[in-house]
Amino acid sequence: MLDIYPVWFLTQMGSFLVFLYLMHIILYKPFLKTITERDELVKTALDAAKAADEKRKKLLETIDQEMADVRRQAKELIADARSRGAEEQRKRLEAAQTEAAGIAEQAAAELRSATEAARQKLKADVDVLANAIAERLVRGQS
Repeated sequence: MLDIYPVWFLTQMGSFLVFLYLMHIILYKPFLKTITERDELVKTALDAAKAADEKRKKLLETIDQEMADVRRQAKELIADARSRGAEEQRKRLEAAQTEAAGIAEQAAAELRSATEAARQKLKADVDVLANAIAERLVRGQS
């Protein structure tokens, strides 16, 4: 049968326990420490990434809001410029129409005065011409 020697068994058991203790100190503790540090490093990196992502989202929201404000201001400026341009165009058109009306009135007045002068001259010429015709007719019959 099996012979179990208690001293030999205790010696083997003690050697095995010493071996486990040494392996724990030499391999397992450094390995577990490395794994723990790596887990903490990954956790820290994930937290930093989440924080950076939140910051990015906030910045994007801020940029979107600023862009919306700038677009709104640009639309207001364009609308203001258009209204000022339309007002200026209306004023210049009124001024041009007023000036054109003045020039037309002046031309009509000059035309009336020229027409009147021509009528006066024609009347004078008609009187002279009528006298000349009458004299020729009188001379021609005599």
